[in-house]
Amino acid sequence: MVSKKVTATTKVFMFSDVFDKKILGDQISRATILNTTISDIPMLPQQASDMDADIMASSISGTAAIEGNPITEDDIRMVLGKKKTINYSDNHKIEIENLAEAYKTLDNFEHTTKNFIITEDFIKKLHLSITKDLSHKGNTHGKYRDKLVKVGSEEHGGIYRPPSNLNDIEQLMTSFIDWINSEELLETSPYIRASLAHYHLSLIHPFFSGNGRTARLLEAYILHAANIRHVSKMLSKYYYRNLDRYFLAFSSTKRKSKDTTPFLLFVLEAVNACLDELKDRVYGYLYDLTMREFLNIMKNDGDLNDRQYDLVMLLMEEDVEISLQDLHIEKPFVYLYKGVTEQTARRDIKKLSDMNLLKSEDGKNYKLCFDTLMF
Repeated sequence: MVSKKVTATTKVFMFSDVFDKKILGDQISRATILNTTISDIPMLPQQASDMDADIMASSISGTAAIEGNPITEDDIRMVLGKKKTINYSDNHKIEIENLAEAYKTLDNFEHTTKNFIITEDFIKKLHLSITKDLSHKGNTHGKYRDKLVKVGSEEHGGIYRPPSNLNDIEQLMTSFIDWINSEELLETSPYIRASLAHYHLSLIHPFFSGNGRTARLLEAYILHAANIRHVSKMLSKYYYRNLDRYFLAFSSTKRKSKDTTPFLLFVLEAVNACLDELKDRVYGYLYDLTMREFLNIMKNDGDLNDRQYDLVMLLMEEDVEISLQDLHIEKPFVYLYKGVTEQTARRDIKKLSDMNLLKSEDGKNYKLCFDTLMF
């Protein structure tokens, strides 16, 4: 389905959901299976809370950095914790606080009907939420612009001049809402619908500033409403890490007019990369929990003494390699092996290696063996 809209300036603006199904089919299938698999894995409340906090800070960092906000991810955690940071403007701090509130609202968003219907008012509220209290000259919070803007750069595919007057923008936004809520797009994959919303809203560029953040947040809402939760926020960090490809995917798609494959492929690759990262993290939590239970059983059964048990637990916490000498000179191991002879320390390492709890490639440096619990 392709929808055209001729604006008052006689330029033709194209809304298109045309893409190469052979290229994107495997990506969509993989994302769907991965998300279902991860969603079915149970997690302890504290682990889920810790992961949510990390993803929140990373997501805010990504979407803000794309627009040039210099606040680091570590300092964002300080801003979220209401702690003082230095060397940042009030505008930069307010931007982070606004994004934090916007993402909290996203987390609490409950969608109860079959289809998530997008409205102009909803998009304007998203823009208001991320730009309120910011002093950006020319920008009106939650209101469409009536001024010319330029988007992009020569190194990222060239300068793009979106529709320039309010009448054009209002017509295009009305057409965009009708199109993104059409029966065909409501029935398509949420990954496709979210990507198309992200791309076309960016193309219209209806606000004076904050368009990228608004488009990425709209994308996140569409995914969240389809029960694609964590990844909906993680994408912005991927976009920032691959900023050149992000902008080039946009400009390449714009040049193709009808064919949206380049941008959709980039987003789907981002989705699958984020799902892989999430899967590894969730499985890591499960492995950690299972490993601790396994070690407790071995300790209770007398297979490990207290010192050997504590050594493995320290290696789980520190995630480092150790040598025999390290046990007597490196913190925190030196506290555990204070007063213990080298011969005894050597026996501990040999026993843990024989039990497949430690492994070494050179016979000198040892690290935790993650194959212990594998089938």
